[in-house]
Amino acid sequence: MKKMVYTITFHRANNYGAMLQAYALQKKISEKFETQILDYDNKYISNIYRLFRGNDTFILRDIYHFIKNVSSYKKDKYRYNNFLQFRNQLKLSKYFKNSEEVNNNFKNVDSVYVVGSDQVWNTNISHGFDEVYTLGFASNESIKIAYAASSGKVNVLKDNENKFKDSLNRFNSISVREKPMCDYLVDTLDKDVTVTLDPSLLLTKEQWEDFSGEDRIIEEKYIFAYSVGNANESYYETLNDLAKLTGYKIVFFDKKDNNIKFKKESRYTSGPIEFVNLLKYSEYVVTTSFHGTALSIILNKNFFPVLSSLPDRLLTLLRKMNLDNRIIKNKNDFMNIFYKEIDWCSVNTILNEERIKSERWLFNAIRGDKK
Repeated sequence: MKKMVYTITFHRANNYGAMLQAYALQKKISEKFETQILDYDNKYISNIYRLFRGNDTFILRDIYHFIKNVSSYKKDKYRYNNFLQFRNQLKLSKYFKNSEEVNNNFKNVDSVYVVGSDQVWNTNISHGFDEVYTLGFASNESIKIAYAASSGKVNVLKDNENKFKDSLNRFNSISVREKPMCDYLVDTLDKDVTVTLDPSLLLTKEQWEDFSGEDRIIEEKYIFAYSVGNANESYYETLNDLAKLTGYKIVFFDKKDNNIKFKKESRYTSGPIEFVNLLKYSEYVVTTSFHGTALSIILNKNFFPVLSSLPDRLLTLLRKMNLDNRIIKNKNDFMNIFYKEIDWCSVNTILNEERIKSERWLFNAIRGDKK
């Protein structure tokens, strides 16, 4: 096959998970096909990560963001540049500033388009239904694929059911990241739908180790702490109990965190490569993040997923790996789990089998083979 394979995802979000899954999907596809990330700029997403935010609905919110950003400009700029440098190393198409430019460029282009992974169908993130993420621009002759796509919650799809139904029925092949979403789409569409691994899990432990480099960034032993906007009391209790029990420093990724009571170090400015390096060399991982959990599983880290609720994407992954007994919902769970060893031989066997199945599905879909 000589057609270009374009992937469509949230590659302009300066978020570790978003960037790493975009990288992983491109790296996997590039093993067999020529590929580029379609460089579409959904302004509602990229605006969140601008050094100086603007265009909010309320002028007072604009002023708040301006004052907040001025006070931390140096750190924010350093972090922003690290993400920009990483993104510039990816293979990108030419830049498209809006959906109209995408439509005009690709309406007569016979190619292969793969949308996913991440929450590309979450209309709360894309600020309404964005047809670029359902390949509305793609010609009828093109191969249209969803790989491990997600909407975050099934209700997001239900709220926009007619639009998604019309769009997704045009797809040649569909896979999603969460089982409840798969069940819903099977009942809604005239299509076969399956669950595949997030792209980050398509790469092996050795590939992620090579990606992150051999040299340790921090020499002493430490706990890797990563939360994405949903840290709760159990998260901090787990972190502080673990630090007290081990005496290890806590490495975290916010500008500051006053809820951490023991020795700590912020790595807020780290780029994606440094992020994986810090996780790789940690003694323990405490996280509320899907990709923090996924990378912990790949790299065989002693990890504690702390969840106030049970996101479908995390529950699907942990159950698939027989690791849902690691979930911490309250402070009593930590000590019960701390002394339980993970059977990494069993986990790695399951992961390898699932990786082979997902990889086979992806390459068959790109070739247009539904078997």
